[in-house]
Amino acid sequence: MASITAKKIKGHTYYYARVCKRVGGKPKIVWQKYLGTADDIMARSKDVVPEPKEIFLSEFGAVAALHSMVERLGVVEIINRHVGKRNQGVSVGEYLMIAAVSRSLLPLSKRATAHWFSGTILPRLYPHIEEGHLTSQRF
Repeated sequence: MASITAKKIKGHTYYYARVCKRVGGKPKIVWQKYLGTADDIMARSKDVVPEPKEIFLSEFGAVAALHSMVERLGVVEIINRHVGKRNQGVSVGEYLMIAAVSRSLLPLSKRATAHWFSGTILPRLYPHIEEGHLTSQRF
């Protein structure tokens, strides 16, 4: 198994990359490479890690928690069972779930819900719902 090991020699800490395997039933270091001190490793890694060009922030925790609660209660299925729907687009239960989750976190108009939806975890959970489906007319 590969690991990074620190060795203390004359009060200084040096790091090594190692691969250990069992040979004859006993653990043995079969490969080792000197990495240097912590300062050496940091100096080399500054050139390796690129600066991000852009950062995409999305809301995850609160939306995922509320979605989990809605799923455990079966709210979408209950609403869909009692409300008819044609076989197209988003179901009534899904519309109401999205509206309830969005308004419980941030009071939004129906027009702003589509933009909010695209910045959350919900498009990954509901890939069939596109931002164009969430217009105020369709609500």
